[in-house]
Amino acid sequence: MDSGDVGSFAVTSQVCTGNSKLPKRDELEAPSRYLEQTRARFLVQRSRASYPGPEEAKSEKRQWDLLHGSELDRSASPVSVGSSVLEDAEGSPSKSAPPGTSEAMQGAHRTMKSSGQQEVVSASSPRFENMGESLRFAFVMPMATGHLNPSLPLARSLIQLGHEVHYLSREAVRAAIEKTGASFTDAAEEQVELYENREQDIMGAFRTVAREHGMEDAPMMVGISTISPIHLELQLPGTIRWLQRLQPHVVLFCPMMNAEAVYAAKTLQIPSVGLWTFAGPGGMVGILNMFLKQSGIPMEEVMARVEAFQPMKDSMARLKENYNVTYDFSKSMSPMGFLSTLCEANFNLITTAEEFQDPFPGELSRAYVEAGAKFEYVGPLLEDDVPELELEAEKAMKAVAEARSVGRKVVLASMGTILVSDTDDVGWRDVPRDGSERPRGLTGKQLCQAAWSAVFDAFGATDEASQAPLLIVAVGRQPDALTDIDIPRNALCLPVLPQVPLLKSGVNLFLTHGGQNSFMESLSAGVPVVVCPGFGDQAVNAMKAEAMGVGLQVQRPLPPHGEEMTAIASYRADVSAALVRTLQEPQFAEKARHCKECLRNAGGLCKARELLFGLVGQSFPKLLGHAPPVSPKSAKASDVPCAKSLPAETSAPP
Repeated sequence: MDSGDVGSFAVTSQVCTGNSKLPKRDELEAPSRYLEQTRARFLVQRSRASYPGPEEAKSEKRQWDLLHGSELDRSASPVSVGSSVLEDAEGSPSKSAPPGTSEAMQGAHRTMKSSGQQEVVSASSPRFENMGESLRFAFVMPMATGHLNPSLPLARSLIQLGHEVHYLSREAVRAAIEKTGASFTDAAEEQVELYENREQDIMGAFRTVAREHGMEDAPMMVGISTISPIHLELQLPGTIRWLQRLQPHVVLFCPMMNAEAVYAAKTLQIPSVGLWTFAGPGGMVGILNMFLKQSGIPMEEVMARVEAFQPMKDSMARLKENYNVTYDFSKSMSPMGFLSTLCEANFNLITTAEEFQDPFPGELSRAYVEAGAKFEYVGPLLEDDVPELELEAEKAMKAVAEARSVGRKVVLASMGTILVSDTDDVGWRDVPRDGSERPRGLTGKQLCQAAWSAVFDAFGATDEASQAPLLIVAVGRQPDALTDIDIPRNALCLPVLPQVPLLKSGVNLFLTHGGQNSFMESLSAGVPVVVCPGFGDQAVNAMKAEAMGVGLQVQRPLPPHGEEMTAIASYRADVSAALVRTLQEPQFAEKARHCKECLRNAGGLCKARELLFGLVGQSFPKLLGHAPPVSPKSAKASDVPCAKSLPAETSAPP
């Protein structure tokens, strides 16, 4: 997780434990006639897909009956969890067809009147001819940049091959998503069960629900464990509706923050893939331990308070009854770090190499094996080509090129996005919670300004003609970002920077907060680092950088109250010394270049695409009438050679 994105997840843990207008079961089921048709279609599709004979069909029927009940409710109301094209008794599209539904799409729902079974549409149907045998992918991602950003190059890569990518996320990240060529849907417009009559941003909606039930001040782990089932229940109906309209071949989602995606996909029998942006499955252990510490109460009390929260139990019961979903986030604490969403996906893409993953405790590893979780280590998902850049980004790239042309070194500095944001507890003006009534330490502003000042102390120059390193610094958009800081002439400070292109273009040293994405991006470019972590997995990556020999770490100070200024001065001096040493001593760059080669071998974008294409053909949606997808071989998977997944030659210059 990059840039402290745990901040937005933490908010959900603190504030959303309430109960709202929850959907009734008869509002979550299709009409009885349609369920009968769909059950028959479900069995026909399975039998035509080279599955074993009658015994397999019996097993599939048992699965269907388990999900929907052996007796169909003849009084069931019209479907409210889906807007797919249903048909009336005469075979015409129902009024629930979404506006603009194509003829070819409607044709995918044709019903065989004589038997009540639905016709299986072949891959050569007009729908696929018109789309050039393209595939459709649904990406359900949070607005947290560290979780979202790795999905963007993958989306752009799929779109360049002629496939469709559709995102369900939040308005704040619309521009970044649409820049890839993908379509965007605001989750607030779909998940009306959560957002109706509440604040429209995700944190505000959670705060509203918390106030409704007097849970605004719940300790962090109590909030996470109690809210998760309620949160999931409120999001599922809208997510199912969206997937029914979209009819994707594969769903990609964030296992930590978008549980609704995998369970909606499971309900509709669409293959799903988790995009895990931590350093391996063990990366969640440290995050949950941090949440527990910030809760300020022992594990026993957390579990007791969770167990006593009746609205959570009621929600879990409804999830089981209406969706056949068993979901209990409190199990993530036994063993610590376990996430059931990782087990529900067909597999999970891990954006690091296996040799670089965080410690994977044996008990946790065994639990995932027993639960059937699958992990595919693909390394960072980075593009060879530089996307179109904004004016400020172009300015930074030009400055680096000019510096390199005259033999100057380049130092890049970024403390991520969350530390310079207004995120509660971990942002610009706050001290991280530590479970105490009065947390101690530095604010995000104090930490970032000390780190930036250390860069200027180490390499700043007063002479424009100096051969001192070029300093490129991302400072965010806070109005007081550079207040009381003396900026040297050889520094270029901008609100945001094109980090990946800059790292590839010839950076000699990277000061980073140590978010997982930034850490992997630096190693992929062979650039040594000085890691100044803010919180969460960043501290682990800082220690890992030093252990791997690719750089040095300076951990976040935790001074007693009243001693913050002394701590800032000491921290600034330590960071400055670490920067000078890392740039001067060649062994750090040598180790970074070695790591770059290891990550090249992980496969990157090419491997991720091939794994997604491998799921095509495994989709048998229950409530969609989805046409059989094209074979992976005809999915344009070979148009872009795998050798281009990672840059071949770029690395930290000498």
